[in-house]
Amino acid sequence: MRRMLPLATVWLMAVAVLALPGIASAQAPTEDSVTGSGSAAVLFDSFQIEARSGPSGENPSGQMSFESVVAGNFRGTVTCLAVDGTVARFNIQTSAGDVIAIRVTDDSSSGGTDSITADPPSGRPAGDCSPLQAAIGGGLIAGDIVVVDAHPPRPPEDSVTGSGTTDSFIRAFEIDARSGPSGENPTGNVVLEAGAIFGGTVTCLVVEGNVAVFNISIGVSPLPPLLALRATDNSGSGAPDLLELFSAEGRSLSDCSPPTQLLQRGSVLTGDIVVVDIPPLPTSKEQCKNGWHAFGVFKNQGDCSSFVATGGKNAPANSP
Repeated sequence: MRRMLPLATVWLMAVAVLALPGIASAQAPTEDSVTGSGSAAVLFDSFQIEARSGPSGENPSGQMSFESVVAGNFRGTVTCLAVDGTVARFNIQTSAGDVIAIRVTDDSSSGGTDSITADPPSGRPAGDCSPLQAAIGGGLIAGDIVVVDAHPPRPPEDSVTGSGTTDSFIRAFEIDARSGPSGENPTGNVVLEAGAIFGGTVTCLVVEGNVAVFNISIGVSPLPPLLALRATDNSGSGAPDLLELFSAEGRSLSDCSPPTQLLQRGSVLTGDIVVVDIPPLPTSKEQCKNGWHAFGVFKNQGDCSSFVATGGKNAPANSP
């Protein structure tokens, strides 16, 4: 290894950059990754990257090496990886124990220039992939960097989403309500404009076909603490979507039984309501026999049986 200047001094040097556009790679990814080689301004006379992890940064692995006239030669093991779209941050730890933080961008698909920057060793924990501080570096002069962002598979879920206006007292609405196929783990928010603008948190959701019933917790005086809504997705039928508001008096937060005390019914004038009804997923292998296709998310009976055997940890192959 060449003798080098003190790292803290070297890494604060900056020069103008020249660049050539990179080449993007289209994939159907199952893991996050950063791969590439080339040269870039300031620190990276040459570099090679092979960094990988699970879709949420789990189990990082790989190596990076680079040569620099001003800083010397380095090689390290990848200790963390965080990918967000075309941007990735990862740390490498050298055999001497130094942790170097790297940030790369894969801008070739947008017609831009890939880039690579780094922070000098500064006591950063090996598993800390938070944003860089100094970020010394620049655009690639030669070579290519490919960043792959594999989003974690989202389990199938019931949902009601949409926004628009109606012809009723509810002049405008925004809805994002979701739950598991059997109504488990409800989440989301609803914003309504009805004389005033107010919002609520979704506390339960039941979807049957194109109709969804959900409660929202308001918590803003003088409005009632809980309201019940029913959304009907009439797309394809020629009829307008419907949004109905009900009194939730006597209902608990988790009571999404059919409401009866109608307050307002509105036809959607502009916008759209989309209701998604996912059949409850199987809990026994018997349900997978000759019926796996009915669930709409398994590629075959074995995929269904694997889901059951692992208690849902092996997600269906065709999860949305």
